[in-house]
Amino acid sequence: GSLRRGVFTSKSVPFKAKKAIYTGLILAILFHGAEAWSLTEKDLSRLQCFHAQCVRAMCRVTKYQTWKKHIPTFYLLNTLDLNPIEFYLDQRQI
Repeated sequence: GSLRRGVFTSKSVPFKAKKAIYTGLILAILFHGAEAWSLTEKDLSRLQCFHAQCVRAMCRVTKYQTWKKHIPTFYLLNTLDLNPIEFYLDQRQI
């Protein structure tokens, strides 16, 4: 929560720095022990939702704006040069 208010929604922090913090800190904590996970579709969906929320926060786009202006998540991922959550999960489980 503190990162969202302090770093992710800041205009002065570049996308490259936001990406480095997200992949280095948030995903490392999120996927702790992922090597032994047995994911269900519900769990994967929750991870995808969390990833989308973080991407929207880093791009300073609300869920309403994505709905109103039809902004797809993959466009925001490309803006930040991030991959879908499945990529990071597969990387940790290999």
